Amino acid sequence: MALERAITEAGGDSLRFNAPAVGLRNATAHQVQAAYRDVPINAFAVTGAWYHTQDQYGEWWTAMGNWNFRDDYVNGSNPDDASGLATDDVDKNCWQNDGDTLSAYDYQNNYYDQTYRHTATVNESVWQIRDRTQGFVLKSDHGTHLLHFRRIGYGCDNKMVAGYHFEHNQDGDASSWGVSISVGVMSLSYSGDAGDTLKKSTPVFYNNPPS
Repeated sequence: MALERAITEAGGDSLRFNAPAVGLRNATAHQVQAAYRDVPINAFAVTGAWYHTQDQYGEWWTAMGNWNFRDDYVNGSNPDDASGLATDDVDKNCWQNDGDTLSAYDYQNNYYDQTYRHTATVNESVWQIRDRTQGFVLKSDHGTHLLHFRRIGYGCDNKMVAGYHFEHNQDGDASSWGVSISVGVMSLSYSGDAGDTLKKSTPVFYNNPPS
């Protein structure tokens, strides 16, 4: 920006740049700076589904959420990112919460352990992810968030509903955040400046196992 200003003030032509990672060609320095400051809408994607497990130890249905950043997107900074799963309509007479897990990896599938459980209730699970970079690699490039329900009875209305949410932020100064979550929405309240943020949610996904 300073170099561009000096050139234009001296009567020279404005500098132009190509930045394919943010979809810019022949852009000014100001446009490139703004694009890298904002979180691109295609920085990451989210998916969600239920899956079934049964063996000699029991039977489970698990709500699963996944996030996946573009491999060429590299911005990890304060505050922590948020991954949230919420369920509803789970009949507690037949299905018991059996815990939650979250696993994060870089784009080469190297495990990243800087993740922390923030909130865990019977129907909800929220984790914070300390998104950081090393050697131009985002350490939390992709991951999977699971909330497990174990069968404890039969004869219930077994319809289950879930939703997955992921919020990425960058270049803020907040040291923490609070969260409100439901199947349809997740909302964060930051202790300071959140920086630029992007939140994505899956459509609500359903499961209706045999009673």
